[in-house]
Amino acid sequence: RNNYLRHKTDKSVYRYIREASGNNRIPRKFRFHHRSRRDVHLQLIEMQHIAGRTADWYVLGQRHGIEYRYPLLDKRIVEYMLKVPSQCLVDGAQDRILIRSIGKEMLPAKVLKRRSKDDPAISRQFDRISGAAKINFVKEFGQFQRNPQLGFVDFGKMERDLPGILARAVNGNGDQFLQVFYGLKKANEFCRSWNKV
Repeated sequence: RNNYLRHKTDKSVYRYIREASGNNRIPRKFRFHHRSRRDVHLQLIEMQHIAGRTADWYVLGQRHGIEYRYPLLDKRIVEYMLKVPSQCLVDGAQDRILIRSIGKEMLPAKVLKRRSKDDPAISRQFDRISGAAKINFVKEFGQFQRNPQLGFVDFGKMERDLPGILARAVNGNGDQFLQVFYGLKKANEFCRSWNKV
């Protein structure tokens, strides 16, 4: 049985995506093509994701006085882990179950239960740069609405929620909702660049 959870995205984003209609709907069984955890890891290696990510962590870590080590990327460990069945690595929504089990005697619960893969140095730098910008992206709401290529977004629902989103942002606890506008800004800029090509 494949227990690998193949879909991890903030639900606050999906609430604003229109339901697909007609023949454009992609059946759920075709949305995710990974059959195992091994498939996922092999794709991450093939696409240079892991190499790029560790290089980014290293560079930004050095800027903040943090020196990273990657003991789990030892070739022997990687080759061994690619042979381990998915059900030994993931149990429903709980991932990394092997390393969490091994670490029980050595690591605090806060570390063992951590699900985020965010790098602290990168996250702090990104938050500092993007924090105020996200609220400014809200001001471009009309521009996003006029972009026909963003027709998959339910702007009506978003507009109704906007006062609440901004109120939470002022109180400092609405970042997940502002993240939606950050995504819209990226999509809108991509469309503008793509159309110029």
